[in-house]
Amino acid sequence: MQIKCSDIQGLDCFPKQGMIQFWICADDCWGMCDKKGFRVIYYDAISDSTTTPQMSAFNDMEKEFFPLKGEYGVAFLPTIEDAPKNSTEYEETFCKYFNEISGEAIKSPYDLKFKLNLPFDVLDEAVYNDNSAHGHKVGGSSDFCQYDPRETIEQQKRYDFQLLQMCSDFRSDSAKIMWGDAGICHFFINSEKLKNCDFRDVLYYCDCC
Repeated sequence: MQIKCSDIQGLDCFPKQGMIQFWICADDCWGMCDKKGFRVIYYDAISDSTTTPQMSAFNDMEKEFFPLKGEYGVAFLPTIEDAPKNSTEYEETFCKYFNEISGEAIKSPYDLKFKLNLPFDVLDEAVYNDNSAHGHKVGGSSDFCQYDPRETIEQQKRYDFQLLQMCSDFRSDSAKIMWGDAGICHFFINSEKLKNCDFRDVLYYCDCC
């Protein structure tokens, strides 16, 4: 994946020029098992001249594992979205207002299961349904098949900006992008480091159903 930075509008911390490239290894864990299995590279300027890079073709096994099944262009459209209902931000806000109104002290919306004796499927429908975070995007809220890898407050501050979310895409007859079993790929970075075009510390994570 590569992004021409001038195509991204409305994100103050995002570079205004140059190009960002995302690279992963074509292995069975998409480069996550090795610290050298992925790279994010920033070029502060795009040259008009062209060179022929040294490249080798994928072997059959690499083709099988690699999540992208072709080459695709992208167009970025600015949008506003709510925090997804499975996010830490949403859960904290929900619990804050519920506790203020009810006088309870729940720490998770799922605590309502024990307070109100509601079945989990009812809670899923009432509290977690209608998640708006899905889709390919730069910035915005994140969607996860399993869990957010930024489990601590320190990690959430360290990687507070979603540099890229790429979902599995199988809306046509054949899968164009498939991360395992309909999974999602993420790259996270600190927003201040992004503003300074410092890409030395990036968190890469993929999960699937």
